[in-house]
Amino acid sequence: MNYIKKRFYIVIILQIILGLVLIPFNLILSNYLTEIFSELSNIQLGIFIKTIFFLLLFTIIFNIVEMVLSYFIDKLITKKTYICKEYIYGRTLEKTLSELYYLKKGEFIENINDDLQMIIDTISKNIPSVIVNVVVFVTFCTILACENTLIMFIVILCSLVQVLPGLFVKKSTEYNYEDMRKVEAEMTEMLIEGYRGFSVIRIFGQENWFLDKIKKLHKKYEKVSIKSSGTTSLTTSMEAFTEYITKYGSIISAGVMYAYNLID
Repeated sequence: MNYIKKRFYIVIILQIILGLVLIPFNLILSNYLTEIFSELSNIQLGIFIKTIFFLLLFTIIFNIVEMVLSYFIDKLITKKTYICKEYIYGRTLEKTLSELYYLKKGEFIENINDDLQMIIDTISKNIPSVIVNVVVFVTFCTILACENTLIMFIVILCSLVQVLPGLFVKKSTEYNYEDMRKVEAEMTEMLIEGYRGFSVIRIFGQENWFLDKIKKLHKKYEKVSIKSSGTTSLTTSMEAFTEYITKYGSIISAGVMYAYNLID
């Protein structure tokens, strides 16, 4: 784990920088557009068209630069991923023959294909995203606090409501993920052993026994998949519900505050 973190430090820094650069850009652009449209009646048509064209051109250039940087970051992530896989393969091959003999091949394959990728995604994408989103949240809350403290508190409450679905299903999601990985590892292990011992199975006429084993694992996987699908559906429903609460709750709150002259 520490080896992977060290390899992705540069990726984390680049992702954070790229995310933070967007904050002042969006703030400046939105503020500039607000000033333009607020003074629309006093601006000549030619100047207005030139200004909009300049802003549009600047936005396009900025987005192109962002896309190019994102492309190079993705290439760097791919390169670092292969380096990490090579490191894991190398450490595995350094094991003794007895350790390699008792190594669970199915579990090892699942770890390389799924678990390693999940760890890399968490380190290279999720951690920078969390840091950037926290900075964005604090920035906008500060701006709102300068305008109206009451609105800032409403935004914070709405944000806390949106966190609730993830907290409720966190444990279930973790258990379902672990169960699915275990069953997939067992299925992979069974297929590998079946391939290696195919001639022995044929000699002793144990084809039906082997197929029954595979069917049992498939049924086990179906049960785990149903549980996982149920958790995913519940999460989606809760997120949609909290989104409605946040959207209409903020609109109603703003309307009530405006009615009582708490905001202009």
